[in-house]
Amino acid sequence: MSVKKAGKVLYWVVVFAVSACVFWIYLSISGSWNFEPASFPKMLEGTADRPYVYRLLIPVISKFTARLIPSWLIDVSQKAPYSIKNIINVLGQGKYLREAIVAVILMYFSLVGFIFTERSLLKYLEYSPEAEQIIPIVLSIFILPLTLFHGYIYDLPQLFLFTLGLVFLLRKQWHLYLPLLALVTANKETSIFLIVIFALYYFQSLNRKAYFLLLGAQLMVYVLIHGLTLYLYRNNPGNVLLWTGGLQLSEYIHYPITFLVTILFFGIILFLVFKDWQYKPFFLRISFSVFFMILVLFFVGGREMEFRVFIDILPIFGTLMFPYTKSV
Repeated sequence: MSVKKAGKVLYWVVVFAVSACVFWIYLSISGSWNFEPASFPKMLEGTADRPYVYRLLIPVISKFTARLIPSWLIDVSQKAPYSIKNIINVLGQGKYLREAIVAVILMYFSLVGFIFTERSLLKYLEYSPEAEQIIPIVLSIFILPLTLFHGYIYDLPQLFLFTLGLVFLLRKQWHLYLPLLALVTANKETSIFLIVIFALYYFQSLNRKAYFLLLGAQLMVYVLIHGLTLYLYRNNPGNVLLWTGGLQLSEYIHYPITFLVTILFFGIILFLVFKDWQYKPFFLRISFSVFFMILVLFFVGGREMEFRVFIDILPIFGTLMFPYTKSV
């Protein structure tokens, strides 16, 4: 075996090992698995509260592939490490263990997929080979502070699919990008930020006809998928958008340490992102605009320290936190 091939094999081993460790910790520290309005059984049955019920990709896949899970795998899952066994039991609630196993498998391989997809993104942006190997691993670990106390079954799949969407968008692989956009939208409605990034990045580089044709196609896909879910679950409890600004403000007043941690968290990110800003790839810089859009949503529709709402754009702001080392 050549040195180059051995290096690739070693990297694969590292990716799967790091992903397993991160995933194990992720399952242990994210505390929303038994959140009743978004419980897994309710999502499978289509009775979860809005907006959680709109995020139907993982529940649908889990529901229709559950029969592929053999009985022996259920037995093995009950002998697995506590965090794995616990999450399967919490999600399945004794009724949907097969579906829960499928969901957990999808979540893990979404994490693995993110690392390789982020690497492809860096390669296209002409980062150095060293950066291509290191940054994806570090960003996979950075998922943990983003998901502390808060985590849902669709978060890691959204991270993977959104990153893949960025790759297809950059490569102008529209025949792959548009079907993927449908999948991302079925997973979470924040896929609209992919459309925003397209609109900003290609505004001057595409001819007007192609630009508006592609923009219209994306909006059509989004409206069709998200509009259908809005209609199907229009009578479910909850709201289309969560408005929690007042509640979050109250929490910050009663627990000022959470506000200080939040400001420090965003301060560190912004400092690293804007350091040597002018040398970083234009695509990432213009895409970073959506960070501030999500920041507004975080304060008016999220919960205190629910940093997971930024997980979609981790490949954007996370990559910008590193110096740009161009491939020679």
